[in-house]
Amino acid sequence: MSCGSEDLQEFVENKKYAAYLSSTALSNFITAISSWLEDKILEEMRRSPVYALMGDESTDVATKEEFAICGRYIRPGSGEVVEAFLKILQPKRCDAVTLTRKIEEFIDSKGLERPKMKSMGFDGAPVMSGRHTGVQKRLRCTVSPHANYVNCRAHSFNLACFQAAQKVAVVKKAYSLLGQIRKLFYYSPKKANQLQEIQSALNHPTLKIVKPSSTRWLSHERAILVVRKNIVPLVATMEHLYTNDNDVEAYGINRHMKTYDFIATVFMLSDVHPQLAILNNGLQSKKMDISQASAAVFYISIYIRTNNRAKLLHTCIYMYSAQFTHEPQQL
Repeated sequence: MSCGSEDLQEFVENKKYAAYLSSTALSNFITAISSWLEDKILEEMRRSPVYALMGDESTDVATKEEFAICGRYIRPGSGEVVEAFLKILQPKRCDAVTLTRKIEEFIDSKGLERPKMKSMGFDGAPVMSGRHTGVQKRLRCTVSPHANYVNCRAHSFNLACFQAAQKVAVVKKAYSLLGQIRKLFYYSPKKANQLQEIQSALNHPTLKIVKPSSTRWLSHERAILVVRKNIVPLVATMEHLYTNDNDVEAYGINRHMKTYDFIATVFMLSDVHPQLAILNNGLQSKKMDISQASAAVFYISIYIRTNNRAKLLHTCIYMYSAQFTHEPQQL
């Protein structure tokens, strides 16, 4: 057993009485460490001239509502801007009134001065961002009237990308097909094994099909990359499934996969996604100045438009479309 510390390792191996390795003892240790860290962070926040709160709601595996709160403050002495996780609240409901009350109770119970809260960051859901009855509006009325509300830029960026993709028919269809491909192999170990065997036979990397997230548009990047690298094994596997097992679903997916539109869209998106991911990560950076966001968007858009990989990309699209379709379109 490795403890991660030489002193702790020596204590465990040479214990004379109690080793404190029971689940109860370890839970007590974790609770004590958690309390110590929380007290230290909150003490710094109380001494900071200003602070900001960030929060997001979710549902855990037990279907219980949770609301995570993080703080951003200036560390006394060094002037360093610090972001720290503070607490997971468990409201009975995630409506604006309940969440506002929970945040107020948290601020007061931890000894944080209400007027010092100068900013708050939440997602763009109406419950949080509503101008008249949202959480941000209510906190302005009850906690700090001069607190600025900042909608999560990365979240807004994801939504913008998702809405833009839905406006382009071939892109929307390509994402739908990605989900169907993943479903075909995820729910059938037999089909997944056949795909791996064909990948190995064709000397392709053995990559699992990734599920594209419906709420995080940029999570499609890896799903697209896996499909791009495995177009040949995927087509071969689906043809095998239809020929030998009369798998109608595989036949339908295979027909759409071999179209020029799907191949071109996959290659195009696999080239664009990494650049959008750079922008997305930049918007989430601790050092990102909000005034730099528009400039970052501008430079990424210029890079995508002038990318010298375009000629190579078109060549690859033509090569695959010529291989899979009877009448490939000229570029």
